[in-house]
Amino acid sequence: MSKKFWANIFIIFFIFWLCLPFVMTVFYDNTGSVFISLILNFISLFFLVIGYIVYRVIEERKNFKRNVLIVICAVIFIFFVSYKYQMRAGDFVFFKLREKKFTEFVQSIRSYGKITQMTSDKEYAKKLNNKLYGYTEQEIKKKGPYSFSLYNKLLDSLNIDETIHKDFFKRLDGVDCKSFEIKDNVIIFTTDVSLGNCYGVAFSENGDHPEKVDCGKIKEWRELTENWYAWKQ
Repeated sequence: MSKKFWANIFIIFFIFWLCLPFVMTVFYDNTGSVFISLILNFISLFFLVIGYIVYRVIEERKNFKRNVLIVICAVIFIFFVSYKYQMRAGDFVFFKLREKKFTEFVQSIRSYGKITQMTSDKEYAKKLNNKLYGYTEQEIKKKGPYSFSLYNKLLDSLNIDETIHKDFFKRLDGVDCKSFEIKDNVIIFTTDVSLGNCYGVAFSENGDHPEKVDCGKIKEWRELTENWYAWKQ
């Protein structure tokens, strides 16, 4: 096969690695670690650099060498300039893919009424209605000097049905969230906590939002669709 053929294959290779960071930002950053996303973006950049060095050796069309480099640099520049808008698109995509589950979960939270805050069962510091708990005495001792309750005793004191609480665990995992809390009649879902910042989606009937949540002060509040908002701390 000719060098021209392989040079064209490399152009397809460049298209893939140039598109990957955009796809990662829109479809992954809201459900995965920002740290992992950054690593994958640097890997993409690494393969682009190495690939272009090889491409220059293979490519015999001088104009293509120059033009492909210009396109690569332009797309990288556009990625960084448009990153904020990609994140906003990611918020919308994240919600729309789970809209039905979120809506049904909110209905269950409001109809049951006894659970006003909870974390996913996967979290290290598990909380229910802002009270820390553990499943065994041994687990509680390992977690240090904080005030923990035994899970079963906490459920009894709050008059919460264990079956419903476990169903809420499944629903919380089903919408890829770490926790939810109710503040000022607004249901705040936290999707992730990265680099000391929290973000997620929220249900608000009138569009208002509390000044603060458990993570801290809400600094960004954007409408996704009717009664649903993206928020960031």
